[in-house]
Amino acid sequence: MPIGQAPQPGHKDAKSFSPDSKSFNVKNNTLLLHVDKGSFDLSGIRETAQQKGFDEKEKFHITILGFKNGGEIKKILKKLPPEEQQRKLVEIQALVDSTDWGFVPEEDIYHISKEYKTPDPKNKGAEISETRESYIQKVQMQAMQDFYKKLNGILGSNLEPPPPHVTLYT
Repeated sequence: MPIGQAPQPGHKDAKSFSPDSKSFNVKNNTLLLHVDKGSFDLSGIRETAQQKGFDEKEKFHITILGFKNGGEIKKILKKLPPEEQQRKLVEIQALVDSTDWGFVPEEDIYHISKEYKTPDPKNKGAEISETRESYIQKVQMQAMQDFYKKLNGILGSNLEPPPPHVTLYT
């Protein structure tokens, strides 16, 4: 459910931003775009988030390839000979570098909750459930769909892009 508001995309005040940097981790096959906190207006949500005990994220990023898709890429690459794995990673890096990662923050800020399950180190075969909450702001990013289409072409896969967003508070 939307909480706060920022300028609407397409609205005369909506501004396009570019990431400060990109980091493609070849070990985990993850890709984060590091973005300037100044790209986001937190004035409409700061007080609410702080009153509810949320902490502002120290650094902001947009996840392009998270652990789930990174793990799938790892499985695909593992089936290939080492030299072909390396060639695919070079192709992916070139795709990352040649993509225009410009984005526009969307209007609404959302309060989300997600349950995570992790193995219980004290009880083999059991899981620990943890609910994590955050405030996020979606972004419009024209490149996301095209990037995934080209990535799937490189890998012969059918990976789905995540909804582009920035986590503001946790």
